Amino acid sequence: MKATKNLWLKSVALLMLTAGVAHGQTEVIVTPANPQGWTIVNQRADSTVEVTASQPRAGTGSLEFVTNFATAGQDKVDYQLDWDPTIETNRTLANLTELAYEYYRDSAGSAVPAHLHPVLRLAWYHDGGTPGNVLDDSLGTMVYEEIYQGVNPVPGDTWDSNVIDFANDNLWVYCSNCGGNSGVVQNFNSTIQDWLSGPITGQGGDPVPPDFSQGNTFIWAVNMGVGSGCSNDLLMWTDQVRIAFGPQDDLIYNFEMDAPPMAPAVPVPSMSLAGMTILFLSLLFVFAYFQRRMV
Repeated sequence: MKATKNLWLKSVALLMLTAGVAHGQTEVIVTPANPQGWTIVNQRADSTVEVTASQPRAGTGSLEFVTNFATAGQDKVDYQLDWDPTIETNRTLANLTELAYEYYRDSAGSAVPAHLHPVLRLAWYHDGGTPGNVLDDSLGTMVYEEIYQGVNPVPGDTWDSNVIDFANDNLWVYCSNCGGNSGVVQNFNSTIQDWLSGPITGQGGDPVPPDFSQGNTFIWAVNMGVGSGCSNDLLMWTDQVRIAFGPQDDLIYNFEMDAPPMAPAVPVPSMSLAGMTILFLSLLFVFAYFQRRMV
């Protein structure tokens, strides 16, 4: 039943993402020369990420992830867009209204387990409520993976569209600093609505995440990435990343190649003053000649 629901949701997602600005998004074109604030983070020795034309989506390019496995633990790389939560104060988990992206897994180039794909993450910052006291604040990420939606293996050799369903799709949490502890919160069956409904914990010994229902959990970055212990080669792409905090702040990021340089303008031949004088006198002579013939 879960897999059937996800298939239906993915079909709707494809229609929504390909509809583009018809649904109110502002499209942002991200290119190698103009990354629009996106940057490589958490890159290890065996991994790369860049905008390429090798598997274009909705244009001339997409974001390509590659790991060429050589050393255990060195196959990880992320691509991330940060913003300042002290300026973008509307961008909270409670105000999040849309979250979506597309990915493509190349079967021939990916020897990692069949459930792996580029994941989507939200980086959050939770204000503990005491001004000037960072000791009660916490940081972490909220992670979307297909396997926790009952999808295994993930589709291969095709673009897979994912519009995150806040009421039905599960996202898990990693605490970078929750009460001084860091690690995975082992609760993999909670939706965004669940996380917003009140305190949720993992298993014994896990970091204790904050109560996201308080409304002061700011989203300060969106991130896509692969790796961290894959220990094999992979070739995957992502594109059409959408994140919205209401209709006035609804952005879809389209990864494209830079436009080719424009051909130089062909100069228009110019005529010197002497040449123009000769041309004028020649035309005057021709005019006078025909006037005389007509008399």
